[in-house]
Amino acid sequence: MKQVAIVLAIAVGVLGCSKIFGGGKERKLCEHVNTLCEASDLDECGTALVDHKADLGDKYDQFLTCGTEADSCMEALGCAGGLASTIIERMQHDFDKGAAKMK
Repeated sequence: MKQVAIVLAIAVGVLGCSKIFGGGKERKLCEHVNTLCEASDLDECGTALVDHKADLGDKYDQFLTCGTEADSCMEALGCAGGLASTIIERMQHDFDKGAAKMK
């Protein structure tokens, strides 16, 4: 399913990522999701996860675990959606902080 690759790309792409993952837990996650969702673009799935590990904090490992333990493509999609929601909430917080300074 291309939807999972798209949501994974959104989840990490929101941060403006550009590098490809190197392996380990990230590769395991992407291989599992690709199997569940019958996808074929392993590199697209792993883009920039490693680069933003520090930005995502505890949510990074939680996302890797969630996606790796998913029993279906839709469950994996939910993991990615949850991560994207977290990223957007953090960005919204920073945006609001800056906007408040301008009032």
